[in-house]
This record gives sequence, C-alpha cells and structure tokens, in this order.
Amino acid sequence: MNVNSEVDERLDPVASTYATPMASWPTALTSYNHGINGMARAQNQMDTDLVRIVEHYNGPAFGFASRTTTPTRWRSSAAA
Repeated sequence: MNVNSEVDERLDPVASTYATPMASWPTALTSYNHGINGMARAQNQMDTDLVRIVEHYNGPAFGFASRTTTPTRWRSSAAA
C-alpha cells in the first residue's frame, strides 16, 4: 500500500482490504472499522469465527461501529 504525503491507501476500503491478511470479506470489513491490529487481537483471543468475535469479544475499542457494521450483523438483523 502507498502511504506518503500525497496518498494514504489505508483510507481506501478496497486497497486496505487487499492488503489485509483476513480470511474473509466480512472480517476485512470489520477490520476496516476496528483496525487490522484490533482484529488480529480479537482473532488471537476468540479464533477466526467472526460471529463469535462480534457476539463475545470484549476488547476495549471493539464498540458500536465494529459490532453493528459487520455483514454478519446485517444478515442477523434481516432475518429477524
């Protein structure tokens, strides 16, 4: 990824997703909100199951945006 005085591809959701070593698109989207290192911590503690992370992970910065903007949550809400 390019990060310099003219461009910061970390702010581009598509570019940052390709640079993210995540197992799935929903996990990559969640890492966009929570941060790559934050998702790595969550996965180290909870395994890579995104549903389990969203429902049970209690990391200090894993808040409203990380929990409610995941495709897993959207699917659950749509089914209700």
